Amino acid sequence: MEKRIIDNPAQMYNAMRKVHKNVYEPAELYEQNRREVKDYIENLRYPGYPDEELKINGESVENEHGTAEIQNDVVDFINKRDSHNAEKWSELNKQFLNYHKSLTIYEIINGLASNNYLSIVSGMGDLQHKVVVDVGAGTGHVYASFFRHPETIEYYLLDPNLRLVHDFFLKMYPKLALHKIAHILSYAEQLPLKSEFADVVMSISAIDHYQDYEKFIAEAYRVLKQDGVLFIASHLDIAHARPSSHSGNKGKFVSFLERITRYIYLRQNRVGHDDHTFHFENTDPIVHCIQKCGFTIVDNVMYDANFYIKAVKK
Repeated sequence: MEKRIIDNPAQMYNAMRKVHKNVYEPAELYEQNRREVKDYIENLRYPGYPDEELKINGESVENEHGTAEIQNDVVDFINKRDSHNAEKWSELNKQFLNYHKSLTIYEIINGLASNNYLSIVSGMGDLQHKVVVDVGAGTGHVYASFFRHPETIEYYLLDPNLRLVHDFFLKMYPKLALHKIAHILSYAEQLPLKSEFADVVMSISAIDHYQDYEKFIAEAYRVLKQDGVLFIASHLDIAHARPSSHSGNKGKFVSFLERITRYIYLRQNRVGHDDHTFHFENTDPIVHCIQKCGFTIVDNVMYDANFYIKAVKK
């Protein structure tokens, strides 16, 4: 799969403006605009050893406990430690990339209202001048689609899969192309970051994919500064009403045809299995774990079939 690097934003947008894409034409995927590892090496740690610094050695970071490769300014803490699962992760990543390539502008736009609602009602979208660790962040588009002042945020994208940015996101959020992020491949259960380093640890639509969310919450507590914020948002496995449509019979017929067209288009590229490891019917188990780790709950909000929890390290 072809990947494009954002090395000249103006040139990239000039090329984009000359192409008028069909709704069901596959997306272009771009590498994130990434910081050089040397700029934040002092904040990295080998997983499981949070007190011992790493150093850069050529195309890797290392200390006596292990080595992590650097490729295209991505630090990979997965393959070296989990080589027996490397083939599985590689295949899973291909599925995710196919899924993102097959997303249409309609699907992205339909999800924006939920994203904007969560950003506003939680108050998290207004953050400025903070160090944010986004765990299970996927493409990292949250950096500019969720935060209204991303240029003031030191953002760390952590995910075990190497996702790429959808061209529609780059068109809607130009700050994704203008400001750099730190990009790290790692598991949520052992964050490769030093202790008491971050102002915010967040997990959006990801906690139900972790192998052990209790270990993630404990790691978030370690990584956060005093008075740092843990923010978790996702969906619940409960029935909820389908959003209403304001279209008439003609609009409903067009919508029906559109769903058929979308189904045909997506059939070959969809992620074909349920990769959720947890199915939450309410927030009780997450809240219990957060409190057990020493956090103070600030917000615990359920709406429709979604929720968000905000907690502070005291």
